[in-house]
Amino acid sequence: MIEKHHIENILKVNGLPPTAPEEEIRSILISSRYNNDEIDTAIMVLKKNTQTKMSHVDGLHKVFRTDMGLKPEEISKLLGIDVTIRPESTKQRVDPTTSLGYHLIIWTLSLITAIIAITIYMYIADIGLFHHTSAFKLPQ
Repeated sequence: MIEKHHIENILKVNGLPPTAPEEEIRSILISSRYNNDEIDTAIMVLKKNTQTKMSHVDGLHKVFRTDMGLKPEEISKLLGIDVTIRPESTKQRVDPTTSLGYHLIIWTLSLITAIIAITIYMYIADIGLFHHTSAFKLPQ
């Protein structure tokens, strides 16, 4: 977690006040080997007040760096608006289950389709039962 006093100490060591322009702060943090995400977070923490900083930065980490869900209070703090979510208004995801009968019907239809396709191919190509030397003859 990036804290305001750590950033202020880095700037103070480099002879820069916390009220310096953003470009100068960014160059100092780059030279301190911060990555771009950390620099953006540090500048935001430096510019924001201490009351909203903690929840805002924690919320951003939860949104962008994890797959955890946000609570309605956190959404309200991040957006700056009131959001009310009632538990009964959220839809439950239904886990579809297939029965044995459904699998049996699919298997049977697949088998019938395969037999018909093979029979049609054999008729077109004059092979198997439809070969001219075969005992099975279609009426003409």
